[in-house]
Amino acid sequence: MNQDRNDFDSPWKEALEKFLRSFLTLCFPAVEAQIDWSRDVVFLDKELQALEPDTEARRQFVDKLIRVFLWGGEEAWILVHVEVQTQPDRGLAERMYHYHHRLKQGHRHPVVSLAVLADGDPHVRSGSFEESLLGTRNRFEFPTCKLLDFSEEQLAGTANPIAPVIRAHLTALRWRRNSPNRRQGKLELIRHLDRHEYDRDTLYQLLRLMDWLLPLSPPQEHSFRQELLKLQPEKIMPFVTSFERFARQEGRQEGRREGHQEGLQTGQIEALRDALRDVLSTRFDQVPPELTARLDSCTDPGQLRRWLRQAVAAPDLAAVSAHLD
Repeated sequence: MNQDRNDFDSPWKEALEKFLRSFLTLCFPAVEAQIDWSRDVVFLDKELQALEPDTEARRQFVDKLIRVFLWGGEEAWILVHVEVQTQPDRGLAERMYHYHHRLKQGHRHPVVSLAVLADGDPHVRSGSFEESLLGTRNRFEFPTCKLLDFSEEQLAGTANPIAPVIRAHLTALRWRRNSPNRRQGKLELIRHLDRHEYDRDTLYQLLRLMDWLLPLSPPQEHSFRQELLKLQPEKIMPFVTSFERFARQEGRQEGRREGHQEGLQTGQIEALRDALRDVLSTRFDQVPPELTARLDSCTDPGQLRRWLRQAVAAPDLAAVSAHLD
């Protein structure tokens, strides 16, 4: 398994908020079945932050505290913990125990603790914490979901929108950023979304999460962009931010070489122009010289970003030319 550092926590936070019910259906179906989804679901971020201030050390995992109502009418708080570091956390069970009891004591609410083990070690199965001293024993157990337990066939065969998120996470664990296998895996995940009839918003969110979970090295990113531009425009749009991020990175590198802010600005402008040329040449084959001259004369990064988005979404070259005019 790949130990290359990924930003797993941010996309998982968003995935839990956007697809909570789908997540519970796939990972904790017995819990999902007990919740009355006709009533409001509330994320209690402030209550959870008060429990332990956010620190850099906590960026190894994701915690979400959610207020739900059960079919019997009672209110329950669900603490969902996602272990997002590439190495398993040996202190997880004890931390879950302390979180559970501090929440219950501080807020006087029933708490359900769930843990997603998203690391790459198939042998770690932490789902309980026990302490004892001189005959006094305390044991705490909580349900867990090990992402490695899902088979590729199981995830590929369901329309549950959290399944491609898990597939992207496992692909990121398996291959490093500079691996062609990661690039090909990312493209395959995007193509596979066509097999399920997701609505436009769900499709957009899934594409964004995949891009977030599967960053690539600059050479692989360049190849990925070339292959991506051969797909349908609606599949490309969520990745425009990836094009822009790549341009900003190239701009920063140029700025460091030049040693001043002007170099950074120049590098970013040229990188955006290159991204635009890539989009236009890949989507429309030949780019008229007058269009190229228009791009080369533009020195406004904001305008180039707007043109980049238009070039990705436009149905034909005439629409792009009209927008630039």
